Amino acid sequence: MVAGCLAVLGLAGIVIGAGPAFKSTTTVGAASGDLYFTTYKPGTVDKVSYSLNRGALSLSPVTVVTQLPGADGIVFASDGRLLVGAGNGTVFAVDPSSGEATSVKAGTGAFMLALSPDGKTLYTGGLPGPLSAIVLAPLGPGHLTVLSGDDARISGLAFGPDGRALYTSSDPGGRGDIGIVNLRTGLTRRLFQNVPGAHGVVYDPYTDTYILSGGSTVQQLSAVDPSQVVSQTTLPITSIDQGAVDGHGHALMASNGGSLIYIDYSATKRVGDLADHVSIKHLATHLDDVAPLIGPGARPTPTLAHLWTDGGVGALVLAGLAGAGYAVTVRRRRRPTLARRLPRWDVRRQQAARQTDDDSV
Repeated sequence: MVAGCLAVLGLAGIVIGAGPAFKSTTTVGAASGDLYFTTYKPGTVDKVSYSLNRGALSLSPVTVVTQLPGADGIVFASDGRLLVGAGNGTVFAVDPSSGEATSVKAGTGAFMLALSPDGKTLYTGGLPGPLSAIVLAPLGPGHLTVLSGDDARISGLAFGPDGRALYTSSDPGGRGDIGIVNLRTGLTRRLFQNVPGAHGVVYDPYTDTYILSGGSTVQQLSAVDPSQVVSQTTLPITSIDQGAVDGHGHALMASNGGSLIYIDYSATKRVGDLADHVSIKHLATHLDDVAPLIGPGARPTPTLAHLWTDGGVGALVLAGLAGAGYAVTVRRRRRPTLARRLPRWDVRRQQAARQTDDDSV
């Protein structure tokens, strides 16, 4: 009975442990966290811890995760690895613990990166350029998505809660087009043409808006109707590239000049409100992009799947040992003793045999 219970528990553990090793991150702490980012000269992947206090931004010393032949866009894959794009068309998969990296070809320039909501596909493009889709798990080479309609080249991409994909099409200066792209058909529909703040783009669930950046401009578009501008601001800094939000009304944005920009819009829900707290800190020379903090592309949270698997295997091993022990015991009990094999009339030898059987037990 014990062996049977252990076997059931073991099988249950293995079944549960077969689930995903990571789950997506939907929110992070409002006061502090870890931010992964890239620099473009040299190409590095780095990590910094940040803390937010009443509109002030504090940063820890930077930790270098790894150095690559090139580094630009950065997101996390669903398996916990960092995906890093390089302008030469290479996408690297980096272990954030060891820094070990493998690579595939994107089929186009791999600058900004965007992970699909289901975590199965990575999108990347030029500045701007053709759009490439890279299937993950296993990581393979990219395949071009033929674009048609208003814009045939894309730089940035972000997914709203309904799966809608908002794109930007601009050079690093940040002025360009903004629109909607149907990734199944490749059809683009432009919403804004030749506007500032049209480079980096991220969806913000706190305000249900898209937050875009480029040059010195940061702006918000409604996720319900992206043709509606919710807010816009001009900051005293240039070359704003990609940003990240934490789900609590805070944005962290990278400037290619090396500064990290912190905007606290938690009270106003508008990035351009004069009541917002804005802090600018130097982070790293030749700073490029920051990885998402929440949503697709954010660092996934480990699950307990491996513990269930390990426990299930252990339970099955114990079940096997218990079953083997039970089988040996039953066999000994059923085995005829020496005394029972002797004739009943041979009393003297039976007495001696019983003594021998008792000693063997």
